[in-house]
Amino acid sequence: MTTVYHTYRTAYTTVRQPPGFGDFLRGSLALAILSFEKGFALRLDLDHHPIGPFLREKVPPDRSPEDFVEFFNERSPLLRTFVESLGPDESVGVTTNTHPDISLLTEATRNVVRSQLAFDDSVEHRPLRWRGRYPTALSRSCTYAWRTGTAASEPARCVR
Repeated sequence: MTTVYHTYRTAYTTVRQPPGFGDFLRGSLALAILSFEKGFALRLDLDHHPIGPFLREKVPPDRSPEDFVEFFNERSPLLRTFVESLGPDESVGVTTNTHPDISLLTEATRNVVRSQLAFDDSVEHRPLRWRGRYPTALSRSCTYAWRTGTAASEPARCVR
């Protein structure tokens, strides 16, 4: 079966700043939809992201960093054609922040992504600790942004 590895990387050739985790997630959902339409296996590779070591399902790196095709910004529309050109049993690495067609998201496509983003027990059973100016506890209505590529952070925004 053809396999597409959606890989998070910290350096790119077609964009200046590495996309954040949200961009990776958006691209993963777009690829999950394509995987059902075109019949390929989708594997998420977060080996180079800080959360990578804490995921239950890890994708062993089997290719060099140069073996990935980038689909960002003006190249995003080329992703579908690229996937359609893959042969049977081909294995390729891509990285994208392509927007998914939300109307095509199903529980099955969500599960393709969700199942590969499950944390291992070291995270699930570790108490949440914050240092310094960060909130002591975040509820479902609070968000905190951390860009790993630049180590920049934004304060938590809470909705009450």
